[in-house]
Amino acid sequence: RAATRRKPKRRPPRRPLPTPRRWPMSRKWGKVEAPWWTDRPVLVVGTGPSLKRFDFDQLRGLGYILAVKESVWDLPFADACFGLDMGWMGRKREALSKLTMPLYLAVPKDCNEPAIENAIYLIRTRDQQIMHTKPTHIESGGNSGYGGVNVAFLKRARMIVLFGYDYGGAHYCGDRYTHLEAGHNARYLPRWGKHFDRCKQQLARAGVSVLNASPRSSVDAFERCTIEKALEHLYRVRSEGSCSLRGMPVLDKTAPLGALAD
Repeated sequence: RAATRRKPKRRPPRRPLPTPRRWPMSRKWGKVEAPWWTDRPVLVVGTGPSLKRFDFDQLRGLGYILAVKESVWDLPFADACFGLDMGWMGRKREALSKLTMPLYLAVPKDCNEPAIENAIYLIRTRDQQIMHTKPTHIESGGNSGYGGVNVAFLKRARMIVLFGYDYGGAHYCGDRYTHLEAGHNARYLPRWGKHFDRCKQQLARAGVSVLNASPRSSVDAFERCTIEKALEHLYRVRSEGSCSLRGMPVLDKTAPLGALAD
């Protein structure tokens, strides 16, 4: 008896795979490029509590200024602004779109948020462990402060001075963070401060000197000093036309934080 052939079951038509959401095609990735910041110190300004009641006009003319996130509203004369916090970009979208200075924003490669037209978009990563050397990429280190140093590094800075890099306590501009619970990042801050240990040797090999003008700071990778001493040194550097930390008095890192001057 001939075997009866079974008709193959008809499979339902395959649904096409959803198209992955990508950055709008009209937005091209940017890069950090000339003019380079080699001839003067680079001041990277964060939002740590050491800057509370600080007169930001004191920084005017002392070097290139990179404002990190919320510090930009106190530094309208800054040379550039940087951030990698997506929530911040969304909340401040309208205000950021009105900035006239270069605006560097680092976002994930598959980011699908609407672009801010005046921004220079860089690809944000978190796998390098050290500063990115590609001008199109920024290593986040988990926070905008670390990414800001990467921007200064890509700008070929020879001397970097950090202000407001406490990585502990509240922001100096706490009224701008009322949408967040108090101490929302407290558990991360010490870890973020330690991330700079990874890039210390890389910066030194590249001939980059870094000074942390935040005496009560969990960033131990670099020499620390008070804001006042940093300003004195920057005034001297400006008068001499040099770009060096030589002769800069620094704090004893073994001293207890409570004994350090504010």
